[in-house]
Amino acid sequence: MAETTLLVSKIKNGTVIDHITAGHALDVVKILGITGRTNGTVLIAMHVPSKQLGTKDILKVEGRELDAKQLIEKYVSLTEKYPIVSIEDGLAEDDWDGWKMLNKTLGGSIMLIGDDIFVTNVKRIERGIQEHVANAVLIKPNQIGTLTETIAAVRLAQKVSWRVVVSHRSGETTDSFIADLTVAMGAGALKTGAPCRGERIEKYNQVLRIEDDLKGAAVHPHKETFVRHKIT
Repeated sequence: MAETTLLVSKIKNGTVIDHITAGHALDVVKILGITGRTNGTVLIAMHVPSKQLGTKDILKVEGRELDAKQLIEKYVSLTEKYPIVSIEDGLAEDDWDGWKMLNKTLGGSIMLIGDDIFVTNVKRIERGIQEHVANAVLIKPNQIGTLTETIAAVRLAQKVSWRVVVSHRSGETTDSFIADLTVAMGAGALKTGAPCRGERIEKYNQVLRIEDDLKGAAVHPHKETFVRHKIT
């Protein structure tokens, strides 16, 4: 606990923490919630991303070499200990069989978001739906390249009741259109990073402005965005 408390102190003071385990990082979030440093329930969304851990056969995690099955077992252990509601890019982008196993294991309790495996591509999302490899998709307009293709990807996912998270990418500007798109598409979730730089904050500010403009008409498209924790 002393080591974890030290990590909390470093994060509060703006220091970047390197080489800590997933458990330590999640303990920090848990402590922040327990000590009242947040307003309301603390839920955790993890972004792994697995393509930085190795190949679909060997994933290097915290000094150990794991296969997909072993990494899934680790995710199960973490979800049992922490209020995790979402895991993004939990396995390698080309490990379709591993993703099937992951979805079969955790898909009924948390959100499993595919980014690198789908790349906002309708054909890849269609395959994911057919093979039951996930229950959510990350949508990046400037990943696929056109607004038409972006909307098609969102509508395809929504048609089968997948969760949709619209996301920024590196190289963003302060243009806030992505916030308007998120609301207009009824996506339910917007991911633009930690609120520490102008190009990120502006998008969150735009969501707040939209809510203010809509007043009482602002309704979340689906209150059960997160499978595990029912939002009221």
